[in-house]
Amino acid sequence: MNYIRFSSYMHIQIDVPNLLSSIAWSALKHRRKKMNWFSRKMHLYNVTMGLYMLDWWERCLFNVLMLTLLWFICYNGSRFATEFYEGGHLKYKLLVDGRLPNGGSIPS
Repeated sequence: MNYIRFSSYMHIQIDVPNLLSSIAWSALKHRRKKMNWFSRKMHLYNVTMGLYMLDWWERCLFNVLMLTLLWFICYNGSRFATEFYEGGHLKYKLLVDGRLPNGGSIPS
């Protein structure tokens, strides 16, 4: 067992693994009661992206930049998909002589 000995004249022995496991267990139990699903996901996001070490305003700036980037990707992706379909590239492959591959047809 791992023991901590404070000095030669003090013979206080502390069982380190059991102490740490009981402290970790009580902290984990307290943390689980306190955090709901959304809080856990925000904590996971902050730890994964490294935002836990930033100030509140830096975190806010990063989140705004991420939301702007996601909006840009979704907006331009939808525009590209619409132009790709309307431009005839996908229509030509889907509609051969006005028929769908399964034999049906689309009214114009």
